[in-house]
Amino acid sequence: MEELLNTEDNWQLEADILFASQNSNWYNVYMDLMAQSPYLDHSIIESLILDPTFPDLMLRNIMLANPDAPKASHLMGLIYQRNMPAWIVSDIENGTSSYGAKEKLEGEIAANIGIQHDAISSILGLYAASESYNGLDSIVDLLETRTEISYQYMLADAYIDNGQHNLVNTLVSGIPQLANYSSQDALDYADFQSWYNLRVSMAEEGLSWTEMNETQKATVIALASSGNENLPMLWANSVLDLLGMSSYYEEEVRIPDVPSFKTENSNIESVNPEALIRVYPNPASDLVQIYVGDVLDGMALLYNLNGVLIGSQELKMGTAIFDLSTLASGTYIVKVHSEESEPRSIKIVVQH
Repeated sequence: MEELLNTEDNWQLEADILFASQNSNWYNVYMDLMAQSPYLDHSIIESLILDPTFPDLMLRNIMLANPDAPKASHLMGLIYQRNMPAWIVSDIENGTSSYGAKEKLEGEIAANIGIQHDAISSILGLYAASESYNGLDSIVDLLETRTEISYQYMLADAYIDNGQHNLVNTLVSGIPQLANYSSQDALDYADFQSWYNLRVSMAEEGLSWTEMNETQKATVIALASSGNENLPMLWANSVLDLLGMSSYYEEEVRIPDVPSFKTENSNIESVNPEALIRVYPNPASDLVQIYVGDVLDGMALLYNLNGVLIGSQELKMGTAIFDLSTLASGTYIVKVHSEESEPRSIKIVVQH
């Protein structure tokens, strides 16, 4: 018992004490699934929930050993239908705010992708602002050397901003032939095609987002309401936010402050977000999105370099969108004010 209390990763010893002595038919299955945690597929967990012979306590431990499982609404719906003891259901519900190894790894991967895109965005900003380079032409030259699909779409944006509309369709049409084209890229491809067809048509007509015709607006709404978790869906919802229309996207926010069944010294960690302010894209020609990592509500104020206030947007869940299409090319300052943190600012480059 002393070893059980003092061991950090004690699920194997716990299983020996609670289940092996009962000669449970599920003992070996339980041990195997716990060894695979926190990477169990939800379909496996669902089959366990639906099997009335699978012990409730084993199910509790498996749910909590896979911290993404209690956050899945369909799994929790099945848990509520299973008629389990209230204390077990309560423990599983507490698991909705615990973070484990899998989610930590996913978070680190997402953070590294964000850092990479921030770095690329900074490089593009330097190219656009520096007198040593030829603005967007240099950005196009830089992106044309990259074969990664995300950079191909950035190149499509650069073509549009540079007035090279005739190159966009050829570029986007060739993306499925790239060697690194994945099954997920295939699922998202039609949405990217619709988005860039929309952007090209608006650029050729000289329209800003506030001047869209009904057909173009219908395309934005279709992308925004697609339910596909991809960039065109996020971009389209940003346009709806800019126009003051109802958005179809709401990011789930969880506060990880409740431990799982493991001890306080386990590998479950809380997320403590840094105070970050990010701009995408930067440079920009039309829409620019401001994201502040440690702020939910506040105001984002846009100034020129003479300190003249150009515009303001309310921060919603830490995000604000500005339409820069009518502004002259140059450098501007975005200042963020919130009761939740100290004021901070960031430069953005407008490049037409």
